Amino acid sequence: MEVSVLSEASETNWTDDVRKHWGIKLSKSSSVEELLQILTLFERSLRRDFLSSNFSTTDKLLGSSSMSERSVQVLTDPESVAVLPWVPLTTAALSLRLLEIDSSISYVKLKRLGRAL
Repeated sequence: MEVSVLSEASETNWTDDVRKHWGIKLSKSSSVEELLQILTLFERSLRRDFLSSNFSTTDKLLGSSSMSERSVQVLTDPESVAVLPWVPLTTAALSLRLLEIDSSISYVKLKRLGRAL
């Protein structure tokens, strides 16, 4: 999913180094909770205008501050990421959250009034 997202859909904080570190953390994840944390980090990397208006981000649901206020450590350290406490730590719940995020991402450039957004 991450490799399919348009580069302009990523926040400026989502640098190549942060992305590589995120990928390493993803490959080393061994629990559903860790994967939910990694998924939340990816979610934070996306600009809001590339997400469906119906999608509620984890940070919004938890009442957290925006990504622009976060340090690089928070961007790359999944252990500092809160997960939704009402989401069970099961592979089924992880799959549903992944599907929800995936279906909310705009993977193509949108055009309005003859110009790209």
